[in-house]
Amino acid sequence: MQEARPGKPTLLIVDDDALIVDTLSYALGADFEVYACESRTHAIELLRQLPEAPQLALVDLGLPPRPHAPDEGFQLIADLLAHSPGMRIFVLSGQSDAAHARHARALGAAEFIAKPCDPAVLKSTLTRALGALASGLHQQLDAALSARGQTIEDAIREEGQHQAAEQ
Repeated sequence: MQEARPGKPTLLIVDDDALIVDTLSYALGADFEVYACESRTHAIELLRQLPEAPQLALVDLGLPPRPHAPDEGFQLIADLLAHSPGMRIFVLSGQSDAAHARHARALGAAEFIAKPCDPAVLKSTLTRALGALASGLHQQLDAALSARGQTIEDAIREEGQHQAAEQ
């Protein structure tokens, strides 16, 4: 198991096609700490081992033991969100009929992307998702601090004073 480097966003890729995994890992590896798995079972085992769940996931629907049916991929979406509700999941699949896309979104997937997909477009989509996650976290922090009658600046100043007092 590899450790994520601080500041580098984490991405879980789950696909049983080694060529796709290798290509995506290479294309996205400069910008993301990539964890790759070939099955739902392996992905769940990996999540349990990691100190923190990846922020993003790319999930194929057709996974072993039935790679020509979407069942394992759909179950994986539910499993990932049960383990880490804040994870943004993107379905990247050759099983791209509209019913599968709707069902994946109904389960909580952020977006359905049909294979083949240009890695540059995929990178842009993932980067936008990170921005949305950061914006959502910022809004949650704002709301929590507002409930305490503070601003982010107040909290930062207070933390700095607290750290200085400890030294």
